Amino acid sequence: DSMTITKDQTLYLPKGFASDVLSGQRSVKTTLTGPSGTVIFSESDFAGKDYQFTQYGIYKLSYLSMDASNRREEKLVYINVRDSQPPQIILSHEIVESAKLNDKIIIPTVTVSDNVSALDKISVTVTVFDPGRVSVRLEEGKEYQFTQKGFYTITVMAWDEAHNYAIKSYNVQVG
Repeated sequence: DSMTITKDQTLYLPKGFASDVLSGQRSVKTTLTGPSGTVIFSESDFAGKDYQFTQYGIYKLSYLSMDASNRREEKLVYINVRDSQPPQIILSHEIVESAKLNDKIIIPTVTVSDNVSALDKISVTVTVFDPGRVSVRLEEGKEYQFTQKGFYTITVMAWDEAHNYAIKSYNVQVG
């Protein structure tokens, strides 16, 4: 079984129960392991408790039962603490709102940051849609020339490892 929750969410982790048809008794050991593989707790007589999940990643909750003959059975629950925050986008300079036919602009340099993903794990694209809605991918810091009259849309998109994305769009009127 598995579930997905948000960072800092608190869940009640219930007590595990097991019984044996022959002896009627089974012991249950409950173990919670964090995303890094560190055991957070491991208790034989776990009574159930609230736990706040403070790290991103996958936690493993194990209920291991054993009967009088040392036969084991394990029930696992995976708890995914998912990153749900999009990356932040900062441009080196603003994009103009209007321009003349054949004007040129310098495409801004894009700086991104994220609460979890390393910078090399964040993808960034800069795209321009011309008045005919034809799209062209642009390079940061390079020149772009407006060759048609009408509305252009310049879109900056960044997405992180968890597939969260941020978009900034700018309309430019060329006359």
